[in-house]
Amino acid sequence: MTPRRAKPSIVAEQLTLDYLDDVLSENPGELIKLPIAKEDIGGELIAILSQGLYTNPLDCLREYVQNAVDADAGSVTLKVTGNSVIIMDDGDGMGLDDILDARRFGLSGKWLMQHVGFRGIGIYSGFDLCRRLRITSTKRGEESANILVFEFADMRAQLNGERQAQAGDAEKTSLIDLLSEHTKIGRDPSPEPADSHYTIVELQDISDMHIALLSDRGKLRQYLLQNLPIDFTSTFPHRQEINQQLSRHVPSYHAVAITLQSDGIEDEVVSKYPDVSVQRPQFGYITSGDRQVAYYWAALTAEEEAIEPRRRPGEIAQYEGLVYKMKGFTVGGRDRLARMFSRKPQLYRWISGEVYVLDPEVIPNAARDDFETNHAKERLEVALLEAFDTQLLAEVERYQARSVASRRIEEAGVDIEQIEQELAGTAAKTRFPNNFERYSRVSTILEQLKRQKKAATHEDQKTADAIIARAKSLQRKLTGEAASPTPEATRRKRAARKPTPPIPLDLPSTSPRTIRDVLQEAGWSVDGDLGEFISLIQAALEDVLLAGGPQYRNFLSALEARIADASSAR
Repeated sequence: MTPRRAKPSIVAEQLTLDYLDDVLSENPGELIKLPIAKEDIGGELIAILSQGLYTNPLDCLREYVQNAVDADAGSVTLKVTGNSVIIMDDGDGMGLDDILDARRFGLSGKWLMQHVGFRGIGIYSGFDLCRRLRITSTKRGEESANILVFEFADMRAQLNGERQAQAGDAEKTSLIDLLSEHTKIGRDPSPEPADSHYTIVELQDISDMHIALLSDRGKLRQYLLQNLPIDFTSTFPHRQEINQQLSRHVPSYHAVAITLQSDGIEDEVVSKYPDVSVQRPQFGYITSGDRQVAYYWAALTAEEEAIEPRRRPGEIAQYEGLVYKMKGFTVGGRDRLARMFSRKPQLYRWISGEVYVLDPEVIPNAARDDFETNHAKERLEVALLEAFDTQLLAEVERYQARSVASRRIEEAGVDIEQIEQELAGTAAKTRFPNNFERYSRVSTILEQLKRQKKAATHEDQKTADAIIARAKSLQRKLTGEAASPTPEATRRKRAARKPTPPIPLDLPSTSPRTIRDVLQEAGWSVDGDLGEFISLIQAALEDVLLAGGPQYRNFLSALEARIADASSAR
């Protein structure tokens, strides 16, 4: 009997096809570890990843600035000069061991909740963008700076040559061999001060097509604002409070100042929330059970209207609504959180803020336009929906209702004043042609104010009470006029004895309200096709009813009441 051969120790070098066939035959039914050799991972992987993950050249800048933020940089400078882009930061910098770690592919020692760049591929994001990537860095205590150079153009040329060769005619380069052949390291001969610390990333010899996009100051600014942890503008009144709260409650949060430099263009410091007027923000944790999954700040508009006008129908404005952040970097756009307001979508435009994800199990995808689909993402979204529906949305509803009530009370006061002057014969211009029209408007005002008082502030309620008293007095006077009308000649004589008051400079417009006004005041967006449809209905209504007449106003009042009832019932 032939003794059974002992099971061999299987290593990569032993796994020739014939040998593997023998091992499998001798171990039927068993699964055997299959080691991967360096030749099994082709150099094409770097091209596939860079082209697939970084389709926008601006995404490359995001990756390199992200590394600066992870290094605790306080300021970053982006300089576009000639056909190169230089990114300079005052972060911790890198010693020799750090710079060697930086060039590792798909390996990163960064902790997820402290650093956004944790996948270990961002340093290669410029592979398809520039001819050469040069990184110069030093940290405190180092005598000189270290230099790491990637010859991306040479890598691409080698891969292109292999693609063009006939199948089987050229050996395919492994990823390890490709990077080893075209990556160089050196040391700057110039001495560095002992306290020096910085990193300079140079993307050299960028293609004309890509440099044109990177040189567009407007597009570059917009991209940075949307995707990087930019600090608030110095004139934003809530800057200090928001930064303090985020620094206290969001691990490793800090905003950076980014300066843009370009040939022939004045330097610019990019900042967010310029010319945006909001009330003092509210802050809070988003919790799921006993787990804190996010921290947010949100602020209501201070102008009693949408945060910003939309440039195009259906488009979310730059600071409208809420946006996901992870250590300051944006994940997705502001449209992603709009569905949290699905019960009252029209109110999303009245608020602005940011949601900082704290749950380490919620992970952004490689493109950073969403989170990876898992239970943690679902848990976050459910917690947000519950919190916003019971807290934030309710607050926006109350504020919007107060704003509408304030406008209605102000409009009522103007109309009551007008009717009083018309009855006294002192009105500069007649808006209500007869007592029937006047009585109808007074009745509508009384009905509206009773409803609007519920949502009004204490001061507006007192104003409404005074207007209601005047309106009731007018009703009695108009009823008396109907029973015993004053002769027109007598009315004219009384008016002639009274001095005509000067016409106020801020005389209110006499244009009647429209369906569009009612919907917008209720917080609805009437852009695009809906806006055109509303205009058609308005035109048809004016064909049937006199614009501004009693029936017309009654229709708008009924519409407003229906909208209010529907809102309170939802």
